[in-house]
Amino acid sequence: MLEESVDMEKKEGSRGLEEITFHPIGFIHSPFTERKGTPKHGSEAPEGTEGEIRLEPGYAGGLEGIKPGDRLIVLFHFHMSKGAPMTVRLRETGRETGVFNSHSPDRPNPIGISIIEVLEIDGNSIRFSGVDMVDGTPVLDIKSYGL
Repeated sequence: MLEESVDMEKKEGSRGLEEITFHPIGFIHSPFTERKGTPKHGSEAPEGTEGEIRLEPGYAGGLEGIKPGDRLIVLFHFHMSKGAPMTVRLRETGRETGVFNSHSPDRPNPIGISIIEVLEIDGNSIRFSGVDMVDGTPVLDIKSYGL
């Protein structure tokens, strides 16, 4: 077990609330290197666009049973987040709305979620379609979409 990699610290936050710290289990490798131009949803990615999740080696066993064609939920950290405004402008219309009514990466807790389709598993690596994350994005967790 990777004690130092999966340890979750709990301490008092600035508002008297519990602070929770997560550590990445791996990282996204993507053709998108900047926020601008990265698809909002994987379905918006150009056809044939692929990504890769490279897990830390100690987590490879967690991929057991996953096969090409499976869909997975990937939870990740919006590591390029620019803060947490409570209102944002929608990309499509420019209309202002609450951050919780948007897909903005700028959130109070910059956690993203994507559904991907597995193309190949190779050791500690998942090659997938549906990439809507920036290269270098830290992966927090992976869950089965269908079970």
